[in-house]
Amino acid sequence: MVALHWLRNRAAQVNLARLSKTYVDNRSLTQRVLSISFVLYVLGTTYHGFSGGTGGRLREGRGKTSVQRKPGKESDRVAVC
Repeated sequence: MVALHWLRNRAAQVNLARLSKTYVDNRSLTQRVLSISFVLYVLGTTYHGFSGGTGGRLREGRGKTSVQRKPGKESDRVAVC
């Protein structure tokens, strides 16, 4: 079992080294793509926020959903002393 762990760790180190070398070789392009992606994300979410769209992320009717009310029936009232 220890040998398998060492091999997996070694493979991860090799993959990380390859990824790091690729990043260093293309650093300016990578930074440009990340910056443009971030700007597009911010502009898109800002526009979406100002336009009032929910996009399905927020539930409508944030009240209790476990209690089902029948149409036309008033809610029960409790006397407060």
